[in-house]
Amino acid sequence: MKRAVITGGTEGIGKATVQGLAERGWAITLVARNREKAESTVREISSKTGNTNLEYVIGDLSSLSEVKRLGAELSEKYSSIDCLINNAGVMSPERKETKDGHELNFGVNHLSHVLLTRMLLANIKKSPQGRIVIVSSKLHRNAKPDLSDLEQTSKYDWMKAYSDSKLFNVYFTQDLSELLQGTSVTANALHPGVVNTELARDLKGPIALVFGVIKNLVFISPKKGAQTSIYLADAPGLEKTSGHYFEDRKQVRLKGLALDSDLRAKIREKTDHILKPFLN
Repeated sequence: MKRAVITGGTEGIGKATVQGLAERGWAITLVARNREKAESTVREISSKTGNTNLEYVIGDLSSLSEVKRLGAELSEKYSSIDCLINNAGVMSPERKETKDGHELNFGVNHLSHVLLTRMLLANIKKSPQGRIVIVSSKLHRNAKPDLSDLEQTSKYDWMKAYSDSKLFNVYFTQDLSELLQGTSVTANALHPGVVNTELARDLKGPIALVFGVIKNLVFISPKKGAQTSIYLADAPGLEKTSGHYFEDRKQVRLKGLALDSDLRAKIREKTDHILKPFLN
C-alpha cells in the first residue's frame, strides 16, 4: 500500500486530495495544526471511503522548529514515503510574521515546505517511485520578488507576497528535479484552478465583499481543484516526469521569471542560509 503525506489536509483542496487518494486505496498521513479538525477529517473520510489507513500528525508550519520536529517524527514513523504533497498555504491581507520572524507567505508557503521536504527526502527515496507534488498557483506569473527586501519589510503588498511565494514553489520544484536526477524520485508543481477554499478567509472590507461574490460565481469546487494533485501523485506514466508545472492535469510551459535560473539560484541561496540551522 502506498503512503502519502499531505500538508493542509483538513480543508479545501487538501481535504479533497485526501479523499481522492483514500478512494484509490492509499494510506495517508495528514499534517494539521488543529487536532480536532484532523480527527474529524480522518473519521469523515474513513467513513465515506471505507479506507481506515488514515492518520494525522500535528504540527505548525509557521514555526521552523516545529517543522523540524514534524519532519523527524515522520521520518522515524515511516521508513518509506511514496508521495509528499506540499499543499498547505496562506494568503495574508496584512503583513504578519511567523514565529521565526519571517513574512507569513514566505515562511509558510515556501520555507516550511522546503524544510519538510528536505527532512523527508531520504524516506521518499526509499519508495520504488517517490513523488513530490507542490501546490503552486498560476499567480506565480505575477511575481516580482525584490531581492533587497524579499520579505516586504518596508512596504507590504499582499497579492505580491502571495505571488512571490508561489514563484518560489516553482523554483523549488526545479531545484528538486535537478537534485534528484538519477534517482527514482520526481518533483512537479501545479496550479489547482481558482478554487472555492478558505485561503482568503482573512480578507476584510470591500475587497472581501467583492472576493466573496466572485468566489461564489466563478470559483471551482475543492474536489475539482484537487484533481491535478491526485493525478500527479497517483497516475501511471509519470515515472520520468519531473521539474514541470501542470494545470488541469496537463503540463504547461513555464515562462518569464519562472525560467530565470539566476534569480532561482539567488532565492535558493537565501533559503539555504535561513534553513541551515534547522538542517544540522
